[in-house]
Amino acid sequence: MADRLDERGAPKFTGFSFTFETGEGVRFRHDGKGCPVAYLGEAHYERAHAEADSGTP
Repeated sequence: MADRLDERGAPKFTGFSFTFETGEGVRFRHDGKGCPVAYLGEAHYERAHAEADSGTP
């Protein structure tokens, strides 16, 4: 409902995600792997580790 009242102030999601890569740090992605940049809960955050290309750092 708040988004309808204040559409310009509503959060926008980019579709980008991120993973934590060994020797690199954070890698921003657009292939759907990892944790969404805007996320709710720890399950999504854990995907940043679990779906990294370099394995769990």
